[in-house]
Amino acid sequence: METEQLAQTYAFLATGSLYLALLVSPLYSAFPQLAYKGLATKARRALGVSSFVFALFHVYLTFFVQLGGFAGLPFLDSTYIWAICLSSLALLILTLMAATSSDWAIRKLSFPRWKWLHRLVYLAGILIIIHALLLGSDFGGESGSLAGQVALFLLSILLMLEALRIDTYLARIAPRLPRLGLVSLIVLAIILLAPHYINLGGLSIHAHHADAVK
Repeated sequence: METEQLAQTYAFLATGSLYLALLVSPLYSAFPQLAYKGLATKARRALGVSSFVFALFHVYLTFFVQLGGFAGLPFLDSTYIWAICLSSLALLILTLMAATSSDWAIRKLSFPRWKWLHRLVYLAGILIIIHALLLGSDFGGESGSLAGQVALFLLSILLMLEALRIDTYLARIAPRLPRLGLVSLIVLAIILLAPHYINLGGLSIHAHHADAVK
């Protein structure tokens, strides 16, 4: 398997693992009678660690092997530099989460602090989405449009479930608030994001770097 294909595979595995980890809580919040809740909750920690490991392999192949490390940065424009900075912050968050994904870490940090730290996973998810929007290296080629549409569909499911969970929480602490308001806002954001997400799918940091080197 070529290096670029392997790097893309690791990217898909990393984002897929993170997606499944993020999906557990809102899914069981929306469908509390769903089976295997305990098993899914335990698996969430392993999925988070897996996402970190796959992301680490992806970064190694794309940044150090294909780009040539820090020596390749001068060949990139500001868009790619920003994308790399944001993804580096996301990797840092995943690193902190992986390093504290143990019962020992929970005891040392205390559960409330540990929980707040692991809520940074949502920030990591947002940064990864921006990274994909800016570079789109994993959505290029002939199947780029289809891959972008599938990714957007899965993202919309996650956002809708998260919106329902937040609405349920807000209804409990502030019953007078309209429960569909946040859901409508999320749907609007998805509609506005969709064309940009798919159109940016043709960009490729690897092709850009290759042209610059030539």
